[in-house]
Amino acid sequence: MVGVPFTLLFRDLDGDQDAKRAESFGKLMQIAGKDWQHDDGSWDIKVKMDYTPWLALALESYEASDMPLSDDVRKEIPDRRMRTEQLIKTTERPIPRITEDLAAWLVYEHRRKNTTQVDKLLTELWARRRDDGLWGITKKSESGHQLITATVLFALTSVGLDTSHHVVRETQLLLLDKQQKDGRWIEGGRIFDDGSEPENIVFQMWTTAIACAALSQTIELPKGSNRLFTPDPKIAQEVDAITQAAAKGYVGSPPKAEADKVDEE
Repeated sequence: MVGVPFTLLFRDLDGDQDAKRAESFGKLMQIAGKDWQHDDGSWDIKVKMDYTPWLALALESYEASDMPLSDDVRKEIPDRRMRTEQLIKTTERPIPRITEDLAAWLVYEHRRKNTTQVDKLLTELWARRRDDGLWGITKKSESGHQLITATVLFALTSVGLDTSHHVVRETQLLLLDKQQKDGRWIEGGRIFDDGSEPENIVFQMWTTAIACAALSQTIELPKGSNRLFTPDPKIAQEVDAITQAAAKGYVGSPPKAEADKVDEE
């Protein structure tokens, strides 16, 4: 479920009108809301990162979208978004310790046109850039991290910077230089700086996906250009089958009180 905010927000907008796809996204949104969001609007994601800004932007995107969602899902979106936004407005937020969170809040504040906060977050982001051009997981990271660096590049280009800015240009080239011959970006972990899990395919996929998303914002294609990537239909079908099999019968976690009772028994 850690990838849900990104799946919801960074979807292929050209496919929003696909009814089957809309049904799947609607179920995903309902499960995420049922399992994660509390009555006060907070989101319990059970990881060290703060995905609140991404979730708020994802809900905003769905509320504005004409995706053919069911009436039940459509009714949930404004309520979840307003509760999330109200929590954000009434909660004091210090500068995030985790750089990934810092990048996320930078994008959020930019979308909300909070220029004072944008300047503050951007100043902190510049200060965390290492001499090797990378960003680490936290302010005091001893090593650079490709996934975090890609997330920062995504944030910088999302707030309006492009390759005319030397940091964007240098980060773009740095990420391109680190791409493997098979097309992947390999990172040894997501939480720890020691690169303890270089063969973990989840980290590889996550780093590759964020790097592609960030780099895609550093290029401009002429209007009407053909897609640069067309998924292999056979592989797409296999992935869909695996996804459906894994999700079969899952309707979300039981309410907390019920779950505690089961644990006690």
